[in-house]
Amino acid sequence: MTILKRQCDSCKNTIDIRVGQSVFNGELLWFASYSCPVCNIEIEEDGKGAAPEEIRQVLLREYGIWYLEVRESGKRALMAAKFLGAIVNLSNLEILKLRHKIPGRVMMGTQFEMIKLDRILKQNGFRSLIQKINKLETHS
Repeated sequence: MTILKRQCDSCKNTIDIRVGQSVFNGELLWFASYSCPVCNIEIEEDGKGAAPEEIRQVLLREYGIWYLEVRESGKRALMAAKFLGAIVNLSNLEILKLRHKIPGRVMMGTQFEMIKLDRILKQNGFRSLIQKINKLETHS
C-alpha cells in the first residue's frame, strides 16, 4: 500500500489516499481509500482489472517497474505468445512481435500486474518469472 496526495472532494483539504493492488483468485484487484480529518468523509473504492492510471503511476513510482520473462523456445514460445496475447487482448501483429521477444522479457508493469500474468502462465505449463527492473538497467 502506498499514499497518493490529493484534495478532498468535499472540503478541498489535502488528504492521503491509501492505494494498492493485489491478485486474488486470479483477478487483478486495486483499491483506494481515505478518511478526511476535516470534514470526516470516508471513501473506499475497489476495482477489478487495471487500476486507474493515476493509481498505477503511483504504484510504479513507489514499488518500481517489474517485468515478465517467458522462458520458452521453438513451438512453445509461439504457444506462450498466443496464450499471453489472448490474456491481454493483443492483435495478431502484436502477438507476432511478442513472439520475437521470447525467450526473454515480454512485458513490464506493476508488481501485481506481472504476478497475475506469471501465475496464469505457470498454471498453464509455461516457464516464466518476474523480477523488478534495476534502475541502472536500460530499457528497449
